Amino acid sequence: MTNEEKYEELKNNGSFCLAPWVHIHSLPNGNVQPCCIWDYQVHRNNPERFGNINTFSSIEKLMNGDEFKELRKKFLNGEKEDGCTRCYDRSLHSPADTDSSIRTWMNRFFKSDDIIDNVLDTNLDGSVNEFKIRYLDIRFGNICNLKCRMCGHSLSSSWYEEQIEIYGPKGVDKGEGKFIHSDCFDKILPYLPYVTEIYFAGGEPMLYPEHLKILDKLIEIGNTDLSIKYNTNLTSLTYKKRNIIDVLKEFKHVYIGASIDDMGSVVEYIRTGLNWEKFKINFETIKRDAPHITIHASPTIGILNIESYIEFHSFCLKNNWLNPHSMLNYISVPEEMNIRSMPMFYKEQMVELYQTYIETLTNDFPNISTRALEEIVIRLKVECDDKTVDIQMKKLYNKLNTFDNTAKLDWKKSLPNVAAMLSTYFGKAL
Repeated sequence: MTNEEKYEELKNNGSFCLAPWVHIHSLPNGNVQPCCIWDYQVHRNNPERFGNINTFSSIEKLMNGDEFKELRKKFLNGEKEDGCTRCYDRSLHSPADTDSSIRTWMNRFFKSDDIIDNVLDTNLDGSVNEFKIRYLDIRFGNICNLKCRMCGHSLSSSWYEEQIEIYGPKGVDKGEGKFIHSDCFDKILPYLPYVTEIYFAGGEPMLYPEHLKILDKLIEIGNTDLSIKYNTNLTSLTYKKRNIIDVLKEFKHVYIGASIDDMGSVVEYIRTGLNWEKFKINFETIKRDAPHITIHASPTIGILNIESYIEFHSFCLKNNWLNPHSMLNYISVPEEMNIRSMPMFYKEQMVELYQTYIETLTNDFPNISTRALEEIVIRLKVECDDKTVDIQMKKLYNKLNTFDNTAKLDWKKSLPNVAAMLSTYFGKAL
């Protein structure tokens, strides 16, 4: 059997993922996870389970720690890992004949002869003799100028005061100030000549200094043929008077997923601090001034925008903001914003709404892909027990009222669909 055939066998064992051989992902506080969608809830009582990039002397020692060795052995043996639940969930809810999970993408995109050899040469204890980073995702800090309602201080410095106001001094992790920073730039420098993809996310990646330091270094060493991807709120296209678009013109493959879930008052509520009109200007500026950059809206679906998202999708379609090949993001936590927690009567309404919209698109735009919308329908059909729904709807109502007080918002005015749904659920005017 050839190495290629052995790899294909591994790839189909139900759990194998290339991530611990080719990828490193760290959070703003330095804690490392196998990937960005790893379900941290499974080790919330041990947040440094996989180590901290700030405390290890080298990336190789970090990635050959006990937990990563065990993870590699599990993947090689076809054993499921609790932290990979979001990938399994994505595979389960993907439309027929597709698998849009990160695991499937990782196994396909980073496969090469030397990577396959490295996987097959993994030692019996799960360690690797040479760690070959191809995909880099380092969150250097929590600097962010928005307070997205599903986020918090660990990923946005703007949340600091409000979170303390809501929860008191224990509202932020002990010892953390407003700004969290991971000082690990020098540790990743040796790998920059070999990476084939870098993912910048945050916090807000356009606002932290390491972002341009990395781009400048890549230009200096001539590694400009790699893929550079962003998840950005697109509120700023400059950093310390430098035009970021001009810098990105040095790179051949740039992809921007703009974090935008809706439009007008809805998105200005969900992503508190965002100005919808300015966002549109920045989006169109990139399309006009940097046509080599692939830019698309990258929405996250939750209870706050599940109904109004259809109108936004139509806007994106008419204005060429869609990436027909990308899937949507979904809020998993907080649970009270997860569409799974919605009452069944509302889910049924939304299923009918989306199925009608999909049918309209199929007739009017026969070449448009609707698989991302079909996944929404699949997820809406998943039932949730009445007790859980009741708990989460009460939590949602209370949280929205709290936000009105702490952030000077008006959720009933900004989110009329949510207000109508909760009013029906509780059987009274709110």
